[in-house]
Amino acid sequence: MAMIVCWSAILRDEGRGRTTGSIVRDERSARGYLSRAMPAGRDPTVIPTGVYVESIEFTTSNNVVVSGYVWQRYPPNTPKDLTRGVVFPEADESHLEDRDIAYERTAADGTKTTGWYFNATFRQRFDYRTYPLDRQNVWLRMWQPDFDKDAVLVPDFSSYPPWLDKDLLGTDPQLVSGEWRPMYTAYSYARYVYPSSFGLKPYDGPVNYPDLYFNMVYERDYTGAVVGNLVPVALIALVVFASLFVTSRDQKFELFGSNTFAVMAFLVTMLLVVVVDHNEIRSVSADGSVMYMEYVFFGLYLLLLLVTANGVLIALDRPGEILTKQGNLPAKALYWPLLVGIVLVATISVFFGVGW
Repeated sequence: MAMIVCWSAILRDEGRGRTTGSIVRDERSARGYLSRAMPAGRDPTVIPTGVYVESIEFTTSNNVVVSGYVWQRYPPNTPKDLTRGVVFPEADESHLEDRDIAYERTAADGTKTTGWYFNATFRQRFDYRTYPLDRQNVWLRMWQPDFDKDAVLVPDFSSYPPWLDKDLLGTDPQLVSGEWRPMYTAYSYARYVYPSSFGLKPYDGPVNYPDLYFNMVYERDYTGAVVGNLVPVALIALVVFASLFVTSRDQKFELFGSNTFAVMAFLVTMLLVVVVDHNEIRSVSADGSVMYMEYVFFGLYLLLLLVTANGVLIALDRPGEILTKQGNLPAKALYWPLLVGIVLVATISVFFGVGW
């Protein structure tokens, strides 16, 4: 019952998978953030920038391929020497070039709109500690190419309907994302301190300015992970539990044509199967962190050890009344509470921030 309550709370929690930085949902909130984040006395050139993602594919634990369009609107007062385009710092092809231009338009008031098509691999650090109930934020961080120019990127909210995060604005409604389900999209700003002048001038202090992000938050469809990983583990746990019924000093033990050595050989076989499945799970994470699902394997390792020790002690002439009582009943009674208890403690620790 405790596990059901915990899982229900976890699946209903919309706060997991937060965006990077501070979310902005309209021009007013974006300008309000910049007025607080930019140094006093600066009047930067504002460049409205928009994104429309057409496809996304998770290729490895840290790589995701994203394709779509990005555009910018340049007001008539935009400095002529300001480099047009956007830099994606995490992408393998970070700078949009002239050959990537998909369209250009000039409005009656002199505002020029340039759109680029991009298809790039973005390398990002994803958090798999809550796998298979994890949520990941795929972000597109955007820089203005000229670090020494007083210019700042702002979301082009005029090119979208009124922004609602769950409307998944900025992404294709037919976007295919495999085992990932889209939750919401949002623009945000985050401030970083860059201890470098990037070679544009002598270093006189860290560069501190806000970076524009387009966030796409996804949650994993855990059905595949449960069917492919947890169901086999549950079956192994059932079979190991069944071995307790043939581990007894009762004469019925002889009817199974088994002995302590046969039970130990069976448990070693089960251990090898569990190790193989565990290694397959480990391939999901690339940073070496312990994932939530792994605690099920840790619990099963402990039970395999305890069941083996139980069989050895019963085979001795001095097993003690506590083990032989009512046909190994104490071991049978403690098996499932111990396994589920380990998973419950791990659930509370991982998802609710309560330490061990």
